Amino acid sequence: MTPLKMNSDRARRFLTPLLALTVALPAFAQVANNPAPTPAEGKPVKVEQTSENSKEGDKDLLQLSPFVVTTSRDQGYYAANTLAGSRLNTNLADLGASISIITKQQMEDTASTDINDLFRYEVNTEGSLTYTPGTQSFRNDGVLDVNAGGTQGNSVASLTNAQANRVRGLGSPSAAINYYPSIAALPFDSYNTQSVEISRGPNSMLFGLGSPAGIANQTTASAQFIKNSTSISCRTDQYGSFRSNHSFNQSLIAGKLAIYGAALYDDRRFDRKPASDKTKRFYGAITFKPFKKTTIKVNFENYTNENNRPNTLTPRDYVTQWNLAGQPYYDAASHKILSLKTGKELSILVNNANNTTYAQTVRDFVRGLPGYDPTKRGTSATAFGGTDTTFNFYNG
Repeated sequence: MTPLKMNSDRARRFLTPLLALTVALPAFAQVANNPAPTPAEGKPVKVEQTSENSKEGDKDLLQLSPFVVTTSRDQGYYAANTLAGSRLNTNLADLGASISIITKQQMEDTASTDINDLFRYEVNTEGSLTYTPGTQSFRNDGVLDVNAGGTQGNSVASLTNAQANRVRGLGSPSAAINYYPSIAALPFDSYNTQSVEISRGPNSMLFGLGSPAGIANQTTASAQFIKNSTSISCRTDQYGSFRSNHSFNQSLIAGKLAIYGAALYDDRRFDRKPASDKTKRFYGAITFKPFKKTTIKVNFENYTNENNRPNTLTPRDYVTQWNLAGQPYYDAASHKILSLKTGKELSILVNNANNTTYAQTVRDFVRGLPGYDPTKRGTSATAFGGTDTTFNFYNG
């Protein structure tokens, strides 16, 4: 047998890792034979001491925070725990409420970017793609197209597509970010979202006086110590839309300091031209753990949106009826409704029934209408049900 010949450098390169592996194997075998117990989410974990000086029965308790939900047990579309329902880290199976958790994986697989996308796939939810709220305009002359956005005038109630939805057929749910109440008109986006929890029905423990429809909570992404990562994604569609988002996570000091950042550019186009919805968002998060039992988390987001969303309601014709009525208009000086075509007095408008002058004018006008029946209106000509309170618009 010919002996194996090897120079000194090759021998060192070969024998050094082999020796290190040989030394590590007994320690690895000892750990494998005595595996540490897997901590259950939100429950006390008993960790037995393995030192030779410890006495039998001496044990330490490791209590996990009841206010923090981790994603270590999430698999695909499955999420085990949530703060919804009690504000404590609780297993979904132990909650007597209708709660759904949408994970990051599910949002990516269904191409969902906002609440209305998610509501297409959840139970007892409707988004703007399948539902238009029956919100009356400020003048009460029709339904406000909330899907396209709008305002109710002097009521200073701005409405956006983020509120064009409902849960359990009741209305739009309350909005929250990390279980802190947020502005419902400001939509969340998947670019900086870790998960979304939908709690259907009232939940006073979480929100006090909130929407009876429930709440939709966004859990934002946070900086992690354990990994460095970078992600870039782009998408487009047949209408010419373009969406691009970039995110990264960087651990600066192991176990102490980490940062997370994300940026989004979303230019949505629609079949109806020249409608558009352009959004720019920037998000940053810092996690700092100066001490063993102290963790500080900070996040910030900048949001800019310019949109001219397409209407989702069919046009309504108010001009034809106006023409057929003689093109009426209101004369503020005389409180009369006159015909623009003929100049004929059509009606009269009185805002204050205590004004005896205009009140008598209304009575005289009603008495002069063709077919006036005093048995129905009485001698006052404006009474209804025995009460003289009908000083409003009287159509001639």
